[in-house]
Amino acid sequence: MYKYIMKRLLMMIPVLLGVTFIVFFIMALSPGDPAAMILGDQASAEALEMKREELGLNDPILIRYGNYIIDMLHGDLGVSYKNSLDVWEQVWERFPNTTILAIAGILAMNPKIIILDEATSMLDPMGRREINTIVKELNQKKEVTIISITHDIEEAKNADQVVILNSGKIVAQGKPKDILSNETNLRKYELDIPFALKVALGLQKNGIKTSKTLDMEVLIKELCQLHLKK
Repeated sequence: MYKYIMKRLLMMIPVLLGVTFIVFFIMALSPGDPAAMILGDQASAEALEMKREELGLNDPILIRYGNYIIDMLHGDLGVSYKNSLDVWEQVWERFPNTTILAIAGILAMNPKIIILDEATSMLDPMGRREINTIVKELNQKKEVTIISITHDIEEAKNADQVVILNSGKIVAQGKPKDILSNETNLRKYELDIPFALKVALGLQKNGIKTSKTLDMEVLIKELCQLHLKK
């Protein structure tokens, strides 16, 4: 599984470099002066020139692009010229909405099948829940077939069928209840069981019997019912 993830990440490198190269040059050649955006129209020529020098805008464009890539590899995307806020934080804040917008664009084409490749891997827990809810509604209400490629067991448990691949070969296939409850087999491929099942097994060791459900909501209802019977 880790080899597969690393392979996918390595394949993304030339794509990301190409995209950043094109976007950077378009932005660099577009009209407007970042120094004037920061200091305002009333700034003196001397102040504007000092700000351009501070931002590195007087350097050749290839050097500026190289510095941008180096900073980006260190996790520094700089600050916005418009509002002086950290760009990285703004990107993460808007990423869930971007993913939802991408799915909306796909739906506009009225597809019968949608293939998602690690669609929620870069989202926070709230963003993941939102995307998974949309995907579930598409499948149930719109009767769209969803093929989701993921290493997230919590996402996989909601599927109708689960297929586990290792080195390009199918090593397990079936209903989530059957495949994702087999802890021994999952461990072989460096995967874990769903959290709800892990909790249920822990409770069982302490004498509290529940069904070995993969759904946390079901487990909570069962625990509430046990509490009411006392």
